[in-house]
Amino acid sequence: MGLSAFSEWAAGRRRLLPGRLWLIGGTAAIVTAADALASATLTELSYRPVAWDALVYWEALGRPDPYASSQVGVIGSYLYSPAFLLLLAPLAIAGWHGFLFVLTGVLAACAVWLSDAVPVAARPWWPVLGFLAVADIWAGNVHLPLTVAIVLGVRSGPAWAGVALTKVTPAVGVLWHVVRRDWRAVRAAAVAFVLVVGASLVVGIEPWLGWFAMLTAQGDPVGFALLPLPLPIRLVAAALVLAWAAAHDRPWVVPLGCLLAMPAIWPTGLVMVMGAVALAPPDAGRVAMRRPGAARSVGATAAR
Repeated sequence: MGLSAFSEWAAGRRRLLPGRLWLIGGTAAIVTAADALASATLTELSYRPVAWDALVYWEALGRPDPYASSQVGVIGSYLYSPAFLLLLAPLAIAGWHGFLFVLTGVLAACAVWLSDAVPVAARPWWPVLGFLAVADIWAGNVHLPLTVAIVLGVRSGPAWAGVALTKVTPAVGVLWHVVRRDWRAVRAAAVAFVLVVGASLVVGIEPWLGWFAMLTAQGDPVGFALLPLPLPIRLVAAALVLAWAAAHDRPWVVPLGCLLAMPAIWPTGLVMVMGAVALAPPDAGRVAMRRPGAARSVGATAAR
């Protein structure tokens, strides 16, 4: 890209920025207001009709042991690493609705970023992708940041640490780099993981021991899942899919392999398809991406 073309591209992004900020802030305001309204008027409901996953993160911040009785699929179970809680901890000073507003804004920003990465040829799928994004934002889950981390992980490597420290099993996506012998990306992912864990030990080692104990005690997910196959079977299938994707230079398949490797595939998790679309080539005639030894960047194929 020449300097003039880059300047034109940057100017276009600046023109779109105010609208995107309004979209992100408006989404956060709507979800926060909906939760406040539901809390005030639907007091007899046994479940929360909005932001039910966000509430789990909020409540985990105040628990002495956030992993007590936690199980995949059980309402109220906190399943992510102590590092994720440490990241959220500063938001506690804002109160529940301040916490929800900021978290929802982050989720909406991730949706905007992913939609911006969608190739022009795939834009007709925007209504479907938008519906999936809205559903996940409404729940307050982290599928959208997870998808962003997977897209960034495919392009470099360190972002896989964020995947491993939240949903855990989708980090099998690092096989993309292993099969391609991109050892720099593998090392970067490992170093990022170690650094984050090391830095988070300031809260003590007990939360980490509790997390590992909770993970090793997990059985089959409780509740409805879209693909109720045992996790070990899905992990093997995901590894095969990822190996094929790496061998055939298909980066867009990586988010689908990671989706297959999720601890449980819930309906809102289908928003991870946005990662596949974001990594898809802009046209069917695009030349296959070369391996790291020939031209090191996945970003050339997955560039927006």
